[in-house]
Amino acid sequence: MYLYYIMQKVFNATTTESDMSRWFGARPSSAAHTRLFGFPYGGGSGSTAYRDWSKRAGADVDVIPVNFPGRQARLNEPPVTSMTLLMQTLAAEVEPLLDRPFALAGQSVGAFVALELARTLAARGFEPAHLFVIAAPAPHLPSDADGLGSAQDDVLIAHLRRLNGTPPGVLADPMLRSLFLPAIRADFQLRDSWEVRIDPPLRCGISVFGGLDDIFITEPALDAWQSFTRGPFTRRMFAGDHFFHVPRRDEVVAAIVDVLAA
Repeated sequence: MYLYYIMQKVFNATTTESDMSRWFGARPSSAAHTRLFGFPYGGGSGSTAYRDWSKRAGADVDVIPVNFPGRQARLNEPPVTSMTLLMQTLAAEVEPLLDRPFALAGQSVGAFVALELARTLAARGFEPAHLFVIAAPAPHLPSDADGLGSAQDDVLIAHLRRLNGTPPGVLADPMLRSLFLPAIRADFQLRDSWEVRIDPPLRCGISVFGGLDDIFITEPALDAWQSFTRGPFTRRMFAGDHFFHVPRRDEVVAAIVDVLAA
């Protein structure tokens, strides 16, 4: 998963800021009924994590990948390690695009950002239609990722090896590690410094997607997301491990489109 993201960094093959806001990996569509903002896994970029989602989602859903500082075309910008600061900037970037129903989707750490942004926007009078959580435990539960933002590089790398989402050769290469580790560490710092609150719960529904063979996230840890909404809650399991959403991309996107259509 991370290999494509790293190579994009090396070749800087992304849309430039002159084409659109540097926060977004796609131009907004004026024809779609619903906008879906996609937030990437730890250390990743929305343009990579949600690559080809627009094609799969169809014309009614406008998929907007969100790109954080410190990666791909934004490699020279310092990563954000404070959820409060991220919300202040990100909400202002997103608000002009809330001229139609919108939903938020987050993979892994990106699910925590999506949750906090949903709350921030709701407080400003913009209620999301739905929140989609992909491969992430409920944030108020203890996790083996706690404290990784301040861990030594070897500890962080060992965690990535256990997740089995990064090619071993990439983890062993000092140059490649220097490219992606700062962004990954920043995202763990973002999580570590975040003050998780259950109240106020969202009014919109939450759909949680997990992998049947994910050894890091249990079904109870997924079900615990129900505490964060007063709306409908569903959990759906897919074949695969922690990164089930990569090979099962078509199924995941189809499930999201079905919810939004309903």
